[in-house]
Amino acid sequence: CSHEFLLSALQFHHRDPGIVGLLTSDQVPAGRTVYYGMIADGIHTNPAALRIAHRAHPSGLVLVTDAITAMGLPPGRHTLGQQVIEIQGPHAYVAGTTTLSGSIATMDMCVRHFKHASGCSVEEALEAASLHPAQLLGLSHRKGNLDFGSDADLVLLDDTLNVKATFISGEEVWRK
Repeated sequence: CSHEFLLSALQFHHRDPGIVGLLTSDQVPAGRTVYYGMIADGIHTNPAALRIAHRAHPSGLVLVTDAITAMGLPPGRHTLGQQVIEIQGPHAYVAGTTTLSGSIATMDMCVRHFKHASGCSVEEALEAASLHPAQLLGLSHRKGNLDFGSDADLVLLDDTLNVKATFISGEEVWRK
């Protein structure tokens, strides 16, 4: 069971907790995990919401970037298809407005922000970006883990969770 972007457009009320209440409910059958996506880019989701979600149901948390194709572009105006967007710092807006156009955060940025905002361990943050998405998609037998026989699609990170190298099928394809 999966729900995208928990808390992004949902409200929580103490008498009607909705999907947020499901995460701690005894209504979820034993052995089933409810997965939910959180955009941890420092813009879309308040740090308190990240902490609440992590504490309520850490094993189902899936980090999502919500990144648009402008990720990695320099500040200024850019045309993406029919849309003109403006990048200002870590924000991407519909040009001339204050309407967010999406995120330009990379997954490693989201992992760092999530770890800091939620107070979780490095392992929990990395599992939210790797193992949990693989479990949700039914691919955890070959993705999201370091088990013998897995695909060996890896990202090498330094102590501050910055990407140093990327490997696909065990072959290095990028190095900083």
